[in-house]
Amino acid sequence: MNIEGKYGVGDMEIELSFSLQRLVHMIELKKKSGRSEFLEIASKFRHRQATDPRDKVFGVLGLTDDIPKHIIDYDKNVADTFSLATVECIKKSGNLDVLSHVLPKSRSEIRGRAGPVEHGLPSWVPDWSDHRPTESWRLHGLSERQSLTKLFNACYQNSQACVEYSSCTTLRVKGLLCDEIAELGPAMVSKSHMLTPNALQDWRKMVNVDEEPEQPYISGSFVPNAYWRTLCMHANFPTDSSAPLQKADDDTRALHDTWWWEVLLHEKYRDVPGQTRKYETPLIRVLLSHVGFLASGRKFFVSKKGYLGMAPENAKQGDEIWVLNGGRVPLILRPLGKVLESYSKPEYTFVGDSYVHGIMDGEFVDALMKKGEVPRPVLLI
Repeated sequence: MNIEGKYGVGDMEIELSFSLQRLVHMIELKKKSGRSEFLEIASKFRHRQATDPRDKVFGVLGLTDDIPKHIIDYDKNVADTFSLATVECIKKSGNLDVLSHVLPKSRSEIRGRAGPVEHGLPSWVPDWSDHRPTESWRLHGLSERQSLTKLFNACYQNSQACVEYSSCTTLRVKGLLCDEIAELGPAMVSKSHMLTPNALQDWRKMVNVDEEPEQPYISGSFVPNAYWRTLCMHANFPTDSSAPLQKADDDTRALHDTWWWEVLLHEKYRDVPGQTRKYETPLIRVLLSHVGFLASGRKFFVSKKGYLGMAPENAKQGDEIWVLNGGRVPLILRPLGKVLESYSKPEYTFVGDSYVHGIMDGEFVDALMKKGEVPRPVLLI
């Protein structure tokens, strides 16, 4: 592995690695006692294809009990089928985890090339037929981030999702507006679990991590501490798949700092004598892989109030950070600047989920509720 955390393997080996991981998922499901939830199965086998896109939902229902079978209706189009499945997931689970499975447009679509078939889905509905054949890393990164949601409770006491499904295109939710994105760094986009020091250097410069290491952070401690915890979503990296999830600790920071010092040695201080390189250690490799996947397809951002976070690569300046009822993680919404007369509620398009350091355990919601504020309704379209 080189100094950038690149493993030096070819695309074929990377795809083989992902294929083996998918095989492991199949074995795990087979061994699992009892029925699995729809979201678990649909996400793990999203890479599989179906002649009829609706079967990406209907074909899973025989393996799960959390979504009622009566939604199977081939008279409904793809958009209605996927929308209904999303609402049923929210109602059954009581949380908004399913919204995290909305993916940004593929890079080929952005460049104007042929992408997935458009089904006219609302912004808040995952497209289960979009299997990203050339972006396996993106699906794996999503899986890695989803595995960490159990550590968070951004919505605090408002843990039950409150949704109204008034039409096939509109979802009425409630929540609290936290902040607005003020500045974004470049996206971390790669084919595999590669950390790119150039992107990280830009992110560090955004908040002056190296120039002002003692600048206070909005929720306590210092900005450098918030920065490295944001990179790893404040989670310790897993060295054993059976070990329970834990928050990041001093050992996690020591590994991060050791690796970053190696980057500096390579780029700026090659002539410093007596330095021992440690980036080949197994723990450093695991850390790089862990953070690399968490950051894949994401942008580092700074909010107007000074919060640091990670958002989807399609996030923009001016997007709003909301904590919705039932949302274990903050969600990024884009205001449309208009109000439906029949509801008198603001309209938003859904951008994606996020990590925002300092509000992941309900700190922000708790503070607002103590001031007497209550969640207000918004419309996702």
